[in-house]
Amino acid sequence: MLILDVLLRFINTCVATLERISIKDFFDITIMSTIVFAVFVVFKKTRSLPIVFGILALGILYVFSIVFDLQLTHTIFSAFFSMFLVVIAIVFQKELKRLFEFFGRFGFSTIHAPQEETIKIIIHAVQILSKEKTGALIAFAGKENLKRHLEGGIKLNGKVSLPILLSIFNAKTPGHDGAVIIENNIIRRFAVHFPLSESRKVISKYGTRHRAAIGLSELTDALILVVSEETGRISIAHNKKLVKVGSVNGLENILEEFFQRKFPKKQGDFYIGWLKRNIFPLAFSILITLFFWVFLNFQTSMIQRKFTIPIQFGGLQNEYVVENYTPENVIVVFSGRATEFKLLNPDSLQISVDLKNMKTGRYKVYLKENQVKKPADLSIVNIEPANISVNIENLKATEQKLEKTTGSN
Repeated sequence: MLILDVLLRFINTCVATLERISIKDFFDITIMSTIVFAVFVVFKKTRSLPIVFGILALGILYVFSIVFDLQLTHTIFSAFFSMFLVVIAIVFQKELKRLFEFFGRFGFSTIHAPQEETIKIIIHAVQILSKEKTGALIAFAGKENLKRHLEGGIKLNGKVSLPILLSIFNAKTPGHDGAVIIENNIIRRFAVHFPLSESRKVISKYGTRHRAAIGLSELTDALILVVSEETGRISIAHNKKLVKVGSVNGLENILEEFFQRKFPKKQGDFYIGWLKRNIFPLAFSILITLFFWVFLNFQTSMIQRKFTIPIQFGGLQNEYVVENYTPENVIVVFSGRATEFKLLNPDSLQISVDLKNMKTGRYKVYLKENQVKKPADLSIVNIEPANISVNIENLKATEQKLEKTTGSN
C-alpha cells in the first residue's frame, strides 16, 4: 500500500504541476527539450545513441529510487552521479564538440545549392570517369561544417568545370586518390582525405575509397559521390548508407532531391520537411524533459511564508481622502516552492483596494485574493485580517476643521 500511495501522490503531483505551467516554465521546458533533441540528433549520427539511452535508463531508475525511497539504489546512484559529468566529458569528447557546433552554426551557414549547370558538369564528369574506370570521390557539403573531419588537401576555390574535375582524378596526378569538396558552385579543396568507417560490415565489404565515403556520411550530413576504380560503378554515400546508382537519370534525381531537401527555394518547405523527418525525436525530447521537470516539482516540497503587505487605495474622487484604516498591518500567507521565494522581492508585494463611489464615512472593506499583487508562481493561503475598517473624509471639511482648530488656539 505504501508504494501505491507514493505512486498516487506522484501522479497527483504530475497532474497538478501540469495544470499550473507558467510562461517561465514553458520557456524552461522548451530550452531543455531543444538541448535533449540536439543530443539525440548528434549522438545518433555518431553511433553513440545506445549509450545515451543507457544513461537515460539509469537516470530514470535514479528518479524512481528517490520517489519510492529505495535507499540502497539511491545511495549507490548518488555516488555514481557525483562524478558523472567528468565521465561524460572524457568519454564523449568528439560528440560534445559536435553538440556545441550544432548550436553554433544556427544562422551562420553560407552554403547553398549548386546551379543546374554545375550539377550537369559534375554528372558529365562522373560519366566519363565511370566509363574509364577512374576512381573518384566527390563530397557535397550540407548544412554541417566538414572542416574538422578532413585531413590534408589543397585549397583551390575554383569554379566547377569539366577539365578541372577530370584532371584532378587523373591517375597520373598526385592528388587523384583524394577527394574533392564542393560548396555552392566552387571546388573548395581537392586531394582531401576523409575519416574511414570503422564498421566491421563496411570494412569487410568495401575498399578504402568507399570506406572513406561512408565514414564522412556517418559524421556529417554531406552527400558523397563515389566512382569505383575496379568496376567503374557509381555509388552515393549519405546518412551512413551506400547506395549504388543504376543510371545517369538516377544520379541526377538523387542530387536534385538532396539539394532540394537541404536548400529548398521556399524556407517554409525546409521547416515542414525537417519537422516530418524529426517528429519522433522531437516528441521523445519533450516527453523526457516533461518527465524530469515534473519529478523536480515533485521532489521540491511546497512551503509557506508570511509577509506583511502595505495597502494602496485608489478610485476615490479628488475631494475625498482616506483618513485612517484599521488594522494597519495585513498579513498574507503565500504557498510555493523554495526557489520561487528566493526570487521574490518582498517590496513588490502590494494590496490594491478600489474605493470607487465611496463618500464620507466609515466602511468595512473585504480583502480578496485578486487584490493582491504577487508573482504568478505563488498562491495565497490566507489573508489576515479578512477585512479592514476604512474611514473616508471630505478633504475640504477636514481642512475647515483644521483651520477652526488652529484659530481657536
